[in-house]
Amino acid sequence: MHKFATRDTVLLSGWLFADLLLGLMVIFLVSIPGLPPKIIPPPKLAVSPAVLEPSNPNCKPSGDDIYRCTVSLSETIDSIGDMTWESSNDMSPAITFSPGSGSFSPGHTAKITIDHIPCQTGSFTFKGSRSAQPVTVFWKCALSPVMLDLHYQVFHVHLSDIDGFLNGSSSVINDVKRQARTKIQALHHRVGLVIAYGGAPEVGDISRAQSISRKMYDVLLSLGRENFAPMKNATSYRELYNLNSSADDVEVHVFLFNR
Repeated sequence: MHKFATRDTVLLSGWLFADLLLGLMVIFLVSIPGLPPKIIPPPKLAVSPAVLEPSNPNCKPSGDDIYRCTVSLSETIDSIGDMTWESSNDMSPAITFSPGSGSFSPGHTAKITIDHIPCQTGSFTFKGSRSAQPVTVFWKCALSPVMLDLHYQVFHVHLSDIDGFLNGSSSVINDVKRQARTKIQALHHRVGLVIAYGGAPEVGDISRAQSISRKMYDVLLSLGRENFAPMKNATSYRELYNLNSSADDVEVHVFLFNR
């Protein structure tokens, strides 16, 4: 009987030791840290060119001192994963981007047209999702000083009714305005100074010719008040006349702004 009790004790000790080893192994396995998660780096944006100015081949005028330029925006080939992007500028809300936003995958490129760019210094910024580093295009433009071109332009206005013109006949005035608009518009510049010569066939007609000159100034400057852009900043000279010239012919000299 004593012999069997000893063997049972040995077996029990063996099982307890095995359980202890198993418990220690479980604790050991649980304490081992797992593999760190794979970290995907932010995607990468690239833009070209990095600097724009009016003389750049990518730019052309789209109005008076207004420009349109194109840039190439891409997600670099070594970037990982898709992304979205958007555009902005620090100059004017009138500036447009086409397209202004979109999505990329690695190696994808988009041609972007930027329009209504004023002549000043500023920048265009393209931002991407997933913490991508923004990219910037710098815009450089400086206006030249506004000056009068000293080489004046000449055109003539025919008066269909001289007395009607001097007395403010609406039909005659409208005809004079029509002639002036057509001839000034063809110059493609803003007018700075107007000089009008009334026609005086003889010395005795000089006073009347000066009255015609004065009236012509009133009519021409009224075009600017009527939002005819080339005449908005114009001013006039004093009443002048052309001796030995037809009374129904008014010679007009205009000095234009350089821009």
